Amino acid sequence: MARWVVAGTVLVVVLAVVGALVLGRSNRTIVDSGPVPSATGPSPSASPSVSPASPSPTDTAEPCPVGNPFSRQEYARDGRVHGGSLSFPRPTGWADPGQQTREFTWAYDVGETDLPVQPQWFATYAVGAVSVADGFEDPQTAAELAMRCTTSSTLYQNVVSRIDVVSQETTVDGYPAWTLRAEIRADDPRTSFEGDTVQITVVDLDSPESLAFFWGCAPIGDQALTAQLDEVAGQLRVG
Repeated sequence: MARWVVAGTVLVVVLAVVGALVLGRSNRTIVDSGPVPSATGPSPSASPSVSPASPSPTDTAEPCPVGNPFSRQEYARDGRVHGGSLSFPRPTGWADPGQQTREFTWAYDVGETDLPVQPQWFATYAVGAVSVADGFEDPQTAAELAMRCTTSSTLYQNVVSRIDVVSQETTVDGYPAWTLRAEIRADDPRTSFEGDTVQITVVDLDSPESLAFFWGCAPIGDQALTAQLDEVAGQLRVG
C-alpha cells in the first residue's frame, strides 16, 4: 500500500510540473523582430565622372540636415535669381519666386524659380547656401550630400535609380567648385516623365561657415529644357 501512495504522490508532482510548464509557455509573448537589415555601402565609381546606379538611392546612413530655405539676405532686384551669394538670370516666363523653395529643407537663403511642365511637375533652378556645421564640409562632399537629400526629398516619389553622369571639379568666377549631375528616375504618379536630370554645383566662396550652391533640373528626355539647364548653369555668377 505504501508503494502505491508513494507512486501516486510522484505522479501528482510530475503532472503538476508538466502543467506549470505548459501554462508558462501558453502565456509567453512571442516577439518577431523581423529580418535584420544588412549594411550596404555605396558602389565604387568606375571613373571620376560616372558612377553606377544606386539600387536604393533614398537609403542614407544619416538623415539630411535641417536648414531654413526661407532665411534670406537682401539682394538687388536686377532680373537675376539670388541666393547664397550666387545668381543666375531668370528665364523669361519662369515664376519668381517659384513654388519649390520649401523643398530645399537642408539649405538656407534659397532663391528659386520654376516652370510647370506638367500640372504637378516642374523644371526648377535654385541657388542658396549650406552650412559647414551640417556636414557640407567641402564642394565635393557637399554636392554628394545635397544630391542624396534631393533623392530622399518630397521632390521625388518612388525613386528607382540614380545614375551620376558628371562628377568633376569646376570653377565659378574663379572660385573652386564641384559639379555633380545625375539622372534620377522615379515611378512618380505625378508625371509621365521617367524622372529628371539634376545638376548641383557647390562653390567655395572662402567662408568658414558656409558653401554656396546651384541646383537645377530638367525632365529626362526633354532636350529643350536640358539645353536650357546647361545655359543657365553656364551663366552662374558670384554676387
